[in-house]
Amino acid sequence: MKKHGIVYRETKSTFAYAGWPTVAKGNDGKIYAVCSGHRLGHICPFGKNYMFTSSDGGESWSMPTVINDTYLDDRDAGLLITKSGRMIMSYFCHSRDFYITRCDEFIKHFFSFPEARGLYLGAVEYLKSMPESKNTFGSFIRISDNGGKSWSDAVNIPVSSPHGPIELRDGRILYLGKHFRSMHDQNMRAYDGIEAFES
Repeated sequence: MKKHGIVYRETKSTFAYAGWPTVAKGNDGKIYAVCSGHRLGHICPFGKNYMFTSSDGGESWSMPTVINDTYLDDRDAGLLITKSGRMIMSYFCHSRDFYITRCDEFIKHFFSFPEARGLYLGAVEYLKSMPESKNTFGSFIRISDNGGKSWSDAVNIPVSSPHGPIELRDGRILYLGKHFRSMHDQNMRAYDGIEAFES
């Protein structure tokens, strides 16, 4: 019998939008879910990567643990738990120019209430003056070998897909996805090819 439940719902915050989840079962029997939360909506510069855990088969879930909170929008969290127990979380960030150059379009189409528009415009003003060293956009993975208690530094990956890589029967890790290309960045390749990488 299939059951439906709620992992996370925020109703009292302006940053109530959460999306693009991935669920994986660990060797310890726990269920892990990751997503992009703390958002105004689908397009917004505020996203963080959350992780939730369930020790009772999904009947109840922990409060969110923040894995990523960079200066950019941390999006599309994927999660792979390998046979060895290693956790690999994938995500990506658009460059700051993605939000600056399309500001008018996003305000018109995605933010229907004044508070959200004000927050977005404030974020864009910050991004305009943000040091280039904080403009760390791209597709990434982070690794945990202790059940998500701590994570490695981000590792840049050439491709991106919403749910991340998979483990093959022989233990290799296969990541199949679109070549990452942040809009408005002239240094990235000019096509959206599907590519495969293995580790």
